[in-house]
Amino acid sequence: MTDPALDIEVIFGGLGQPTTMAFHGRENFLVLEKATGQVLNVMGGVLQPGSALDLAAECAGERGLLGIATHPDFRPGCRAQSTTWRS
Repeated sequence: MTDPALDIEVIFGGLGQPTTMAFHGRENFLVLEKATGQVLNVMGGVLQPGSALDLAAECAGERGLLGIATHPDFRPGCRAQSTTWRS
């Protein structure tokens, strides 16, 4: 990193090809794993056991789970609705 005003902090490791995150609070976010198709939930900076959602996906090349967005009123633990696009 070339900007001295920025810093990198590792929160946790051991993920299988994480591609993106969607925040749903200051310290809460969902993490996608491209290779496994799993959506993992991090709350309070702690990776929660199991997966929030499992979307088995072909992951060769540029395939796999590549992006996520949450509704502005998203709250964990509430009935969820999901829409997936496949190409």
